[in-house]
Amino acid sequence: MSVAISFESHNGSIDAFVIGSPEIRARGKNRFEAERELMSQLEIRIDRGDVKFVDLPIRKMAVTDFAGSLTPLEAELLDDIVKEAYRLRDEEKAAEFPE
Repeated sequence: MSVAISFESHNGSIDAFVIGSPEIRARGKNRFEAERELMSQLEIRIDRGDVKFVDLPIRKMAVTDFAGSLTPLEAELLDDIVKEAYRLRDEEKAAEFPE
């Protein structure tokens, strides 16, 4: 299982904490020690049964799932990115398979 963590400096020591759950944190002299202590705390929670892993069903996302969630500027930028991706793909294919 992967967990996203971050670090904060506090008066010469380093705190490591779980992103989204900042109350789950550990302190060390450096990042390595803080991370190691945080992992130890997480392992204890898993062993106690305080953490449970669940599998979520994966469903395909469609462009329509995002409809209305983008601002006009974001939609325009996304459209530009898609057009550029297709243009680069077409260039690569043309170079790979010249006519």
